[in-house]
Amino acid sequence: MARQSAEHTHRALERWRDTPIGRYVLGAENTVLADGLEGLYGSFGLQLGNWAGSRLFPLKDDQLHRCYVVSSPDAGAKGLVDLWADPHHLPIATESVDVVVLSHLLEQVPHPHPLLREVDRVLISEGRLVILGFNPYSFWGLRAWLSRSGRTIPWAERLISEYRLRDWLSLLGYDVTDVRYCLYRPPIAHGGLLARLAALDRWLGRFVPWTGGGYVLVARKRVRNLTPLRRRRRWVPRLVPAGRLGAALPLNTTSEPDQ
Repeated sequence: MARQSAEHTHRALERWRDTPIGRYVLGAENTVLADGLEGLYGSFGLQLGNWAGSRLFPLKDDQLHRCYVVSSPDAGAKGLVDLWADPHHLPIATESVDVVVLSHLLEQVPHPHPLLREVDRVLISEGRLVILGFNPYSFWGLRAWLSRSGRTIPWAERLISEYRLRDWLSLLGYDVTDVRYCLYRPPIAHGGLLARLAALDRWLGRFVPWTGGGYVLVARKRVRNLTPLRRRRRWVPRLVPAGRLGAALPLNTTSEPDQ
């Protein structure tokens, strides 16, 4: 039943992508994501979830050499997926990924904290974590709250605000370096009306950017320095031949002699 429900949701999402509002959301997110990923370099990029149905790495060839899309087998996703795996238990070596993109995945899982810890495990020090999310304090968040049936976009277990996300990432040892908002037009299905409201993206984005329905957050993983423990000096007595006068001198067996 869960598998059938996931496939039904995926088919509905594919149909939604071809609607005027679906094209508006994906276009706005890709534009903001392209700006937010400027200056990110590395060898290995990872995208968890393919909510947009495509790769979300609009990067130049000299930024990331390899980018892979990972999706859960029970997500009902098809097409552009390189690896089927549970995002909570990634078959990837620790500290081996330069950039991780979470494509609305934190909103779709019932427990986002274990997912963030797994992402933290595979991400290198100074690596970048990019999170796409819907803003709960917007028209889009209101729509998600009113849609109890789960048949409208955005589908989510719960929406996570930028401010709460900052707190979670701070506890994990991340610094938020950039946040960009988008989706200032209300979530209406009428294509003509949606097009006539295009000026909202420019004016609201300039004066009240935090009211956007979606955001792209970029965070950097801090370098975790290990404080070396100082070795204790062990003093052992030096054996003195029988019949020889004088006290035994201490011998340091584990450290260099003092200069």
